[in-house]
Amino acid sequence: MDALANFSPNSISRYVKSEWFRIPVETGQAHVAGPYVDFLCTDEYVLTFTHPVFSRSEGPVAGIVGMDVTVQRLERGALTALRRIGERATLVNADGRAIVSAAPDIAAGDLAAAGEGCRVYSVGRKFRIWSGAPAI
Repeated sequence: MDALANFSPNSISRYVKSEWFRIPVETGQAHVAGPYVDFLCTDEYVLTFTHPVFSRSEGPVAGIVGMDVTVQRLERGALTALRRIGERATLVNADGRAIVSAAPDIAAGDLAAAGEGCRVYSVGRKFRIWSGAPAI
């Protein structure tokens, strides 16, 4: 696997400083990073889901577990539900970056905005669905 082949003592700081690793270790909470282009493995837009691991319930974080999910895979599962909400329904991260959109002019990674009069639905702690989202 490319990721393991590239993991060396010299490159460990790159992983430790990465958002997907750093945030769960610092906060002790689950985290989702992305969407971003995974240049190391897939060259696709991905979301990285990570969760801290504890050796004891009151102890410090012992490590993290995580997985990458391609936006393409997420889109296959979410697009039908988004279309039921509206023709411009868009799943966005906390920065307003589109992850999946029913609107044909909004692609993964695009910045979007909540359109006037659109409804906003919370999806977990960091994500929202906007019922009408114009591309920026």
